[in-house]
Amino acid sequence: MALLAGIISVMLYYFWCKVQTTFYRVAMLVFTLSVFLILLNQMLYTYGFVAAFKEGEIIYRITNVAHKDYARWLLIQPPPDLYIPNEDLPAIIKMGELMSRNPIYAMRLTITKAFFFLAYARPYYSTLHNLTALAFLIPVYIAFIKSLRNEKITFPLRLFAAIYVTMSILSPALLTVNWNSRFLVVMLPVVLVMSAGPIYNWITKYRRMIISLTTKLQLVQKIPRLLDSIRTGRNREKRTNLPSQHVVPYREVLQTDRHFSERQPRVLKPKTGY
Repeated sequence: MALLAGIISVMLYYFWCKVQTTFYRVAMLVFTLSVFLILLNQMLYTYGFVAAFKEGEIIYRITNVAHKDYARWLLIQPPPDLYIPNEDLPAIIKMGELMSRNPIYAMRLTITKAFFFLAYARPYYSTLHNLTALAFLIPVYIAFIKSLRNEKITFPLRLFAAIYVTMSILSPALLTVNWNSRFLVVMLPVVLVMSAGPIYNWITKYRRMIISLTTKLQLVQKIPRLLDSIRTGRNREKRTNLPSQHVVPYREVLQTDRHFSERQPRVLKPKTGY
């Protein structure tokens, strides 16, 4: 759905620029929006989003492991007066009623799902994993948003990227986030390509600061080794020098080179008797 929405948005842009008649413009918009809503309604039929909404699931089927410690971070307690629409209504109307009749609860669910989806952070991952993901993805997302405002990039490309990423976020934010983030994997290539320009400019601008920080980090990494050498009383020079039996005198090297240079090439005689 996200890819289809991105392609249709670019087609509509070119159609809007070439067709000057208001009637054809409005007809094309109405037709495209109708087809998109029909496809969206059909897609929602395949997901049990009402059950997930009632149970407050962030990760798909997290209720099956509700006894785990990390499950409390991935479940939101629904209010006691939760409104549930009629089952006979179309899927898209049921979702609209769920969001409109339970606005605060729906907002909490949507924001929490979007966070866990975009951050690639999970309570059952290690702290180092979560911090590394946040440290990498947050600058990438900021650079992506900055690229959408860059007029040097063609508008159709920016339009496709904006619609594609927005639909990719809304899909798990309105339904449920998957366990292995496979929906994030198909969104990141577009985000990374669009964010490459601002990131390159940042690296170029703050290159000296980055080199200085890298040098300081290397020095910090060497501190435990220095402390260990001082504690054990080992001399640093003895560890770096090679043993005497492995040192080849320079005179022997010259003699070896002269020996190989004075050797005559062997002439191979052709074999006979075939």
